[in-house]
Amino acid sequence: MNNVLGLIMNSSEANLRDLTEIRPALTLPFGGRYRLMDFALSNLVNAEIKKVGIFGSDKYRSLIDHVGTGQEWSLARKNQELLILQGGLPDYFNKRYVHVNLQDFIENSGIFTRSRQDYVVLCASNTICNIDLKKALDHHIERKADVTILTRKVLDSTRSSVMDIFVEADENERIKGLHLDSEVGNEVSMGFIIVNNDLLQTCMKAAPTTHEYDLIRQLKALCPQIAMYTETFGGYFRRINTLDDYFKANMDLLNPAIVDRLLGGDNWISTKNKDNPPTRYLKSGRAIHSLIASGCKIAGSIDSSVLFRECTIGTGSTVQNSILLESCNVGEGVVLNYVIADRGVSISDGVVLQGTPENPVVLHKGTQI
Repeated sequence: MNNVLGLIMNSSEANLRDLTEIRPALTLPFGGRYRLMDFALSNLVNAEIKKVGIFGSDKYRSLIDHVGTGQEWSLARKNQELLILQGGLPDYFNKRYVHVNLQDFIENSGIFTRSRQDYVVLCASNTICNIDLKKALDHHIERKADVTILTRKVLDSTRSSVMDIFVEADENERIKGLHLDSEVGNEVSMGFIIVNNDLLQTCMKAAPTTHEYDLIRQLKALCPQIAMYTETFGGYFRRINTLDDYFKANMDLLNPAIVDRLLGGDNWISTKNKDNPPTRYLKSGRAIHSLIASGCKIAGSIDSSVLFRECTIGTGSTVQNSILLESCNVGEGVVLNYVIADRGVSISDGVVLQGTPENPVVLHKGTQI
């Protein structure tokens, strides 16, 4: 789609503790081999969107290292383009949360004013889903919509968040109202929004005059005057706002049915490739109900856990209900239960770390115990 620009937001990272101290939330490792942003980026590329921008932050290093030229997502070709954009400005003003920060857009206004794209797809980077954006774009164009918000049904188990945008729509899926401070309506935004480029530029120009830099609050005010529609998604979806969200989303991948819905099918979720040897299991090594990436060496026992690439588990060690990021080294006779260990953590022989489902132990990158 040559007339569509895809943009990946730099989502809030306030409640992810040590995991986002050295990296932005969009490059947080997930599921043994991915980064959170891989899902938004792959969804855009699977919709044949040829121009994609990613808002960075002051923590650029992991973003540049991960995406490179965009080769893994087929964005390094002559007729396609990957842009790293200036961003990461504060997502709140006067202590009020801003859902989509127009100040970031204004700082990069040239890509909108000089763009030949008629439509812009805004994607939250902290969402885990595999969604058909091409279908949503086709519906947006057919309806002659100004804005289309991708939503999911509100379930009894849905936990409300400051980031939630509740959507009230009629029987024809036309939006009657957006509700940011109350749970009104039976659908909630997924963080994917299709907006016409000319309307987006109008909102950008209005921000300095009205002092309203939240695109969503501007759209809320414009709701009676413009054509806004919903597009409901019924597949697997997780949004990573907190450490609890992150832990549960990783544990979801221990369910084969969820893995098939998220990572199977024709639309691939791509990531940066690494050529590692297969994981090696010693005679004393065993693993059940776990997801273990390539290049690991397992001499202990793994149960209900996610291990990223090149982890080592020593003889007699037990790892349960835990997430070990890349290159973690666990010694002999270690017991880990409800632990999240960042990259390069080293744990000496005999150490016991016991967390809980509500409060897992989190180890900072490179920690040695």
